[in-house]
Amino acid sequence: MNKQHLHAIGIYEINREIVFNTIVCFRWLATDEDDGQIVRELTLSSAAQHLDKTTYNVKIKTGDVFQAGTDADVHLKIFGEKGDTDQIRLTTANNTKNKFEKGRIDSFTFEFDDLGKVCCT
Repeated sequence: MNKQHLHAIGIYEINREIVFNTIVCFRWLATDEDDGQIVRELTLSSAAQHLDKTTYNVKIKTGDVFQAGTDADVHLKIFGEKGDTDQIRLTTANNTKNKFEKGRIDSFTFEFDDLGKVCCT
């Protein structure tokens, strides 16, 4: 499986070797590391000071009826007063490797720009 720990991206002006902007990440791009995400929203360092990051804790309860669990890919999108997230693939739960089993509550943690008051998912 391909994976990468992305430290930062330097943005250069064509024909010059001086970095004039940096996008910092310090996260894994791998389904089996960190939070399991392979897509990251990155912000220029110069703009980052103006953005508020918020940690979102998501809990998903799988029903307890016959055949309620799934091994399918599950996705989530969070909507708030200030914006919404891209589609989030729920790959790595905080509490288990075998997600979405009958009767279980799985928890996930994500960090995004502040979405304001969450209104729906």
